[in-house]
Parts: sequence; C-alpha cells; structure tokens
Amino acid sequence: MRSRWGEGIRGTERGLSATEVAQELGLDLREAGERKVLRCPSGTHQDERPSLVLFPDGSFHCFGCGAHGWGREFALLLLPEAEVERRFGGRSAPAVPDWLRMGEQEGVVTGRLVTAAVLCRRLRQWDWDAANRLWTQVVGGDVEGAIAALTEAVQGRERAQ
Repeated sequence: MRSRWGEGIRGTERGLSATEVAQELGLDLREAGERKVLRCPSGTHQDERPSLVLFPDGSFHCFGCGAHGWGREFALLLLPEAEVERRFGGRSAPAVPDWLRMGEQEGVVTGRLVTAAVLCRRLRQWDWDAANRLWTQVVGGDVEGAIAALTEAVQGRERAQ
C-alpha cells in the first residue's frame, strides 16, 4: 500500500501505531467500525464531537485541524519529544517527508512543528502572505510564538465565517 508518508509502507510496519499510543495513554476511544475515533488532543481547536480518526493501518487524521501521521506524530501531539522517546523508544521510527525535517536531526519532527505546519496550511486558504510570514518565523526558531499567532489568526478567520 502506498502512503503519503512512505513508499509502500503501512503504519503497523513502521513500528508504532497511533492506536497503540492512544491506548497506552488511556485516551477515551470510541469504536466506529474498524476505526476508532476521539476528540483531537492537539489543542488547536475545540471538538464538540470526535474529529480524530485512528485507522486500522496505524495512521491517524483529524478532520478538524488536519493533523495526520503515524504513532510517533500522534504521540508528539500529546507529549514532549523526550517523553515520547522514553515511553515508546525504538517502536517509533517514522519515515518523515523532507519538507517537515526543517533542519532538525534527520527523521525527527516535533509535535509543535506538525501543529505549526497544519495551522499554516489552514491559514493559507484565507491569507497566503500571513501564512508564509508566520512559517518563516517557525523556520527561524520561534515555533511557540508562531503557533500562538497562527492559532489566533485561524480562529479569527473561522469566527468571521
């Protein structure tokens, strides 16, 4: 099976599945056929009902904020990177697209970078220039400041609709 995260690699062959992370962390999962659903833990939006889906192949996708990936990316939405390494260690070895590496150690993506990327993508639908300016701030190292500004901008645009 081809996926957008790797060539011919399924989630469970990647080491750590998003479902394993959710179960190990004791999150409230609901069955939805072969899938499981829960409220998104990213903190970038409010869920009135579950918007995050855990797929049988070990991947996840949030239909509220657009966050997606495999077990490691899911764990990084919830925990600091050091804690993810301590708890999940060798089970978390995702193949990461080059555009997300952002000059960090090869193959390592923090949950905050994923959050910033998702928010930038959402803001681009309304204001391309602002999204690019804030992404430049992320690349420059001010990830937290950029996330705060991106969150405010996206929420403001969503309220205006």
